[in-house]
Amino acid sequence: MHASPSKLRRDFARCWARRRRLQAQLNNWSWHQQLRDLLTFGSGVFSTYFKTWLETGVQRKTGRQRSLLPVPSVAEWDFDVELPKGAESAALLLVNACLAALNVMADDLRPRPESAHCRRRPTGAQRIVQEHVGKRCARFLRELDAHCSGCLKWVGAFLHFDTQPANKYPTMQAEAVDVPLKAGTCDPFAFIQDDLVQAVSSADGIMECLPDLNDISAPCGAQTDEYAKLVLRLLVCGKLRLRREVKGLGEVFCVNKSTPGRQREIWNGAKVSAAAQRPPPPAKLANPSCFVDLEFGAGEDIYMSKRDVQTCFDVLQAPEALQQYFGRPPVTLDQLSRAGAASVDELRRYVVDVGHGPLSPHDKVYPASTVWPMGFSWSSCVAQASTVACCREAGVPDCAFMTMEDPPPCGCEACGVATDDTFFIHRSLALGQERLKKLDTVLEDRGMPKNADKDVTLDSSMTALGCELTVSPPAAEPNTAKLVTLFAALLDLLVRGRASPRALNRLLGVVQWFCLLCRPMFSVFSAVYAFVRGAPDDREVALPEDVRTELVVVACLVPLMGADLGRSFLPMLTACDAAPEYGFGVSYWPCSVRTAASIGLLAERRGDYVQLFPDPDEEPCKDRLGQPHVLPIKKGRFRVAVSAKARWSAHSSTLEAHGLLLATKWLLRTAKHFHRRLVVLIDAKAILGAACKGRSSARLVYIPSEHNPADAPSRGRGFKRTDFARSVGPKLVMCSAVVTFLWNSSLAYTQLRGTGNFVEAEVSRALRLQPVDGKTGFCASQSE
Repeated sequence: MHASPSKLRRDFARCWARRRRLQAQLNNWSWHQQLRDLLTFGSGVFSTYFKTWLETGVQRKTGRQRSLLPVPSVAEWDFDVELPKGAESAALLLVNACLAALNVMADDLRPRPESAHCRRRPTGAQRIVQEHVGKRCARFLRELDAHCSGCLKWVGAFLHFDTQPANKYPTMQAEAVDVPLKAGTCDPFAFIQDDLVQAVSSADGIMECLPDLNDISAPCGAQTDEYAKLVLRLLVCGKLRLRREVKGLGEVFCVNKSTPGRQREIWNGAKVSAAAQRPPPPAKLANPSCFVDLEFGAGEDIYMSKRDVQTCFDVLQAPEALQQYFGRPPVTLDQLSRAGAASVDELRRYVVDVGHGPLSPHDKVYPASTVWPMGFSWSSCVAQASTVACCREAGVPDCAFMTMEDPPPCGCEACGVATDDTFFIHRSLALGQERLKKLDTVLEDRGMPKNADKDVTLDSSMTALGCELTVSPPAAEPNTAKLVTLFAALLDLLVRGRASPRALNRLLGVVQWFCLLCRPMFSVFSAVYAFVRGAPDDREVALPEDVRTELVVVACLVPLMGADLGRSFLPMLTACDAAPEYGFGVSYWPCSVRTAASIGLLAERRGDYVQLFPDPDEEPCKDRLGQPHVLPIKKGRFRVAVSAKARWSAHSSTLEAHGLLLATKWLLRTAKHFHRRLVVLIDAKAILGAACKGRSSARLVYIPSEHNPADAPSRGRGFKRTDFARSVGPKLVMCSAVVTFLWNSSLAYTQLRGTGNFVEAEVSRALRLQPVDGKTGFCASQSE
């Protein structure tokens, strides 16, 4: 019996459709197969640990399991959390990869063999860790499924950073460039702070020497006409004026905007910036780390808003003395006349320095910016100051600005400014409406028009600084599209095993921006910094093993990037200390949440410190620099948690760092301390300085040694000794920042790496102290 041709065609179509459905199902979540191969068939440090950790875990029969780390692996997915269809295998692999990365971090990226032989059955605290990591991984997979239906196109994703896209610097199209209707509408000198006005009002206050005018390439060929058309458009709107002589030059090129078919013109002011003095840090500058200090209470009404200044740099007038440094490649009046409908005589009115004799149509003239150009190093500082000044004029108090240099906002309003972006978080609807109305009026009056298309008004969520803020759940998360792109690029890079320092540096910049939401992630990077500084930076080389280890740990921890804004303060003050003559001491005092939050804002970097209420027989306090804050309690109210004799000798700073680590470990023995913000008192200035240095978001609170309640236990005076040191062992455990990842909480953590010491400890801050009876201090609750 022979089948008809039509039946053969139908059968072929059905088979082909079924094959496509099966292939689609196979492609979904197929990226995890490659990740599995990397982790199980690789020969690197992390792969070796991962295989041993999964296969050779043993059940210990004796001894109490007190340490949180290492966390055992998860054998099967049994978490009560929603997963995308068909993602169970990928979720299980991702959870175990995250847990293994945390264990490797606890060993300072050099895992000890015994850490892989952990017990199979988790303790109660370890089970909570597994559940938390499972929820984070499930959320990441749901976002991945919503963004690309689970089919992650990771092959070649690193090429986005490794090669320069063909259209990154497209051919200039004058009509496609966005030009303001009117430039220079805002005079920043009329309302920004006086010290900045004095610094930028003259060229002598900024420029140290004359810029190099050599090797400035001008557009050629067909680009010459487009450049002339663009110059003519910018002359009409007032952004440029023509000069016969300039003191600084910069090239002009275009980049594509996110809107299809539109371009942005860029002035390269690298040489002019190199000849200028270093600008001051922008005032009140917000970054993603500021979001971590926010606290959204359960059921609390939170209103989020955002305003964006349209073409911010194009509306800020530059002083006349500096405009001659903002020159561009020269043109002639004849070129400009042929590029548009303007005559040569009409174009002569755009020339500002006419006192140099007659100007012929074929003489060269230099377009120069009348506004602060985006490519100049001082422009961002002026733009930031202008936006902040508008917010102040609208009634925003200084204590409401979100910045890492000041205490976090403690009232019903928080305001963040990042150059042209302004975002608000209000706890009062009426206050939010009033503030936005005033700000819109001020922006219009000051000549800084807003981009109404980007307005967010009193909403429950918003996107700011590349992060997504939500009230339910209360969280600050990286932008999904950018996070997925980052994860795909990391996976592709690990498979390739090769990269140029320049390309890896570009990828590292994206990683570091999102690390600002989870600053302990910075503790992973060490060898990669040396790699990206290598030369030549454009030659592709094999990744060293230590660099691969750091990158695979970062890739596995991508689901943990983000901050939980619903965490409250732990109602407890913890103090730690170390003494070379004896050992370590940790003390604690149960208090109210309000008291813990009040003390938590006293960051050492501002010179604040705390003192305890003295006993009658105590010696008077020593005079110290900074602002003292007296706590209405005595040292006797603190209870001793640890008084352990040191089993080894070390430098005093190392002992103090280890004392901080012991305090953290002791706090995390109790599951009810999870998902909380912690306050830690410490009397070691060296540790405080290291913790508050650079990119650290440390919030340790300084307490003088004579007031430190952990001082006596650290010296073995009158307290019962514990066997805590035996549980730690004679070797200092490099705990890094693992515990902060587990609960996205502000915990103290320590890492000593190589020949240098790196110590970072986070103590959150929330409320502002108020004077009590004419003295600096605060009141405890009646229950205390």
